[in-house]
Order: sequence, then structure tokens, then C-alpha cells
Amino acid sequence: ISVDRDSVTVQPGVVVSDLNQELGPHGRRFGPDPATRRVSTVGGVLGLNATGSKWLRYGSPRDKVIQMQVVLPSGAVANLQSSLNSIASADENAAHLQSKVESVVDRFEVDIEKYKPKTRINQAGYNLFDLKNSGSVDLTRLVTGSEGTLAIITEVQLQTDPQPRHRGVSLLSFHKLDLAARAAVEISKMGVVDCDLIDRRLLTLACETNPEFIRIIPADAECLLLVESQADDHATLLARLDHLKHRIQNRRKLAFEVRSTTQQSERELYWRLTRRIIPTLYRLRGNRRPLTFVEDIAVDPMKLPEFMKILHRTLHEFEVTASIFCHTPPGLINTRPFLDLNDQRDRLKMERLATTLFD
Repeated sequence: ISVDRDSVTVQPGVVVSDLNQELGPHGRRFGPDPATRRVSTVGGVLGLNATGSKWLRYGSPRDKVIQMQVVLPSGAVANLQSSLNSIASADENAAHLQSKVESVVDRFEVDIEKYKPKTRINQAGYNLFDLKNSGSVDLTRLVTGSEGTLAIITEVQLQTDPQPRHRGVSLLSFHKLDLAARAAVEISKMGVVDCDLIDRRLLTLACETNPEFIRIIPADAECLLLVESQADDHATLLARLDHLKHRIQNRRKLAFEVRSTTQQSERELYWRLTRRIIPTLYRLRGNRRPLTFVEDIAVDPMKLPEFMKILHRTLHEFEVTASIFCHTPPGLINTRPFLDLNDQRDRLKMERLATTLFD
């Protein structure tokens, strides 16, 4: 609808990649970056609070909402203001809802704090843990991530971020999944923008679908970490890439190979590993399909190496293969086990596997 100096107003059907194309000439971008940005709409991203890869740099969609127009279950329209908006709302519907929600949050304040998960990302139920700011409740933070169960978003003003001046991407190769997870914990503290983990099944599929990947993916890699760094000048960027390689490969002996690039064409090739390969899982032939019933498990990022061991051991015990993709800084793990739902044994295995992993 409109682009301002540091914000943009859109309707929910706008696709994220299209939005960023429009913002590009203004030197701005919408920070949250889901892997499916070529098809994900702004409404979908807000409904799921989908953080994507660049969470370390840009935060979550909840952090970007300035104001939103919503339709309530009654059909009434409400204009919700976030704590980012310096202009107070005079909307009666919004004020009524804000008062009611505030009374609930105040009443259950002790329990809300007591049961707050130790994860950086929480997709389980309504996010009530950080709604209050300066004594009032921010309803935009409640609606974002509520998956359309509280209201339907019809228009939203979003805070935008400046485009990075210089970008570099590193591919770190590992012989074991838990080594990559240990490296990811360290890398997340090194000022990087993102750090994604890609397992062997996805890497094999990448090489089968695009011969270009054979050149950059070692044949004996059990998994990769894809890491992006940014800087205001090229020399600083190169120094950061060198420091990453030295620390993770030479000093810590975790990665056995590190490839880095600042070239745009190479960067785009590296990023296609996450943005183009996962959808091709669903083109594989056979009765066993990649299922998303244990997708988006969130753990404390510091416990990621421990959980990766549990995940690997559990899949082995259940004799199930799976693809594993992880946004490591927030500790968000996408696991897609391959099961045949026409097979009763696999249907029974599905529930037991989910229960074991969630426990």
C-alpha cells in the first residue's frame, strides 16, 4: 500500500520475496526470512510468527509490527497499536480488548512466568510472556503467532531494516551431526547473521537435483552449516569469515572443511541449499513420504548438541530415516521422518516416535 522511510504498509496476501523486491530500491528489507519466502505471504509469516534464518540479526515478526488492522470473530474491525507506535490508538474495540487481556495477564502473572519455556522460540499456544510494555498490553504481539484463531489480519504496518552493505556466506562441513551442533552453539556467539544446519539426506538430494552442488558439497559430509556474516566494509567482512574458519576448523577441529564466498552468484548458490532443496523432498518416489508431525521442535540452543544425539539415536531405534534441517541460533529443528501411512506399523510408529521426541 505504501513505503515510508523505515516502514511499509501491506495487506496480508503480499508474498515476502515480492515485498523485498519492492523495498530493494529504497535500500530497505523486511528482516524475517523464512526459507519459503518465494511463496510465503506476509499474513502467513505473521500468523505463524515465522522467524526464518536471520533471527539473530532481525528478530521475529512480532518485533516488526507497528500497527495492524484486524477483523474480530464478531465481524468488528479493530486497529491495534504496538509498542513501536508512538501514536496512541483511539479505537474503542482495541481499547476494550486491551483492557480484558491485561486483566487476564495480570491475574495469571505468576503462572505465566512459572511455565515460560526455556526456549528462544515458542510455538506452543499463545505467547503471553512479553505482552506488557510500559504498563500496557501490546495486542499485536498476541495476534502475531496466533494462527488466525484470535483475529484475521487485513492490513499491517511493518518496521523495515536497511539492506546489508557487504555479505559473505560460509559452508562448514562436518563428519558428525553432533559436531555441527556444537559448532553452531559457538558460531551463534560470533556476531553472525544466521546459522542453518542441513543433514546428509538433504545434501544428497541437492547433488542429485543440481550438479552445481557436487562442486561445493564434500562427498563424505554428514551435514553442513550454512552461515552468513555481514559488515559495513569488505575488509571487515573478510576478517570475520577468516576468523570463523580459523576458530571452528583450525582451533576447535570441529569442521573438516570450510568454504567462504562474498560473490553474489556463489552466495545465491549456497542459499539455494535451504530455499530450493527442501520442497523437492515431496517429489521423491515411493510409498514413504516426508511427514511434518515433529516439525518445528524448539529447544534451548545451548542444549542443541544434546538433543541432536537424542534425535539421531531415537530415529535409529525406530528404524526410521528422516531429513533434518535446523535454524540453530533459536534452536528450531525441522525433522521430516519418512513413513508410509498405508502401513499400519508405520502409523503406530508415528505416534510413538512423536511422543518419544517431545518427551
